Amino acid sequence: MISRRYEAGEVLAGPEVPPEGLQLLVSGRASVHDSEGRRLRQCSPGDAIWPANPAAETKTTVVADKSCRAMLLTPGTRRRLEEREQGLTIELYRYLLAEQLGTEPDEEAPKGAEGEME
Repeated sequence: MISRRYEAGEVLAGPEVPPEGLQLLVSGRASVHDSEGRRLRQCSPGDAIWPANPAAETKTTVVADKSCRAMLLTPGTRRRLEEREQGLTIELYRYLLAEQLGTEPDEEAPKGAEGEME
């Protein structure tokens, strides 16, 4: 993973930033803004900063509120992680999915949900 530092006002992700991979905020704060500049949410340490999705209906930009540091997980590093550290990869994906779904990564699956995929 690659360490990235941002000063207040710098853009971490957005339509005008080439996507390099997923960033995990390690310190500081950043905010997600819509195309009109309204703050949608604030990111804190532990949050994932996803690259901008060009197909998304709402274009968002992530801007550092104050000095912050993030770790960049490039696609190449992600592939190596998947090949060499499957257990760690599963934990990372569980964490990222829990964040997207608004649940805790260690919450139990609903009863009867395991092994029911068709």
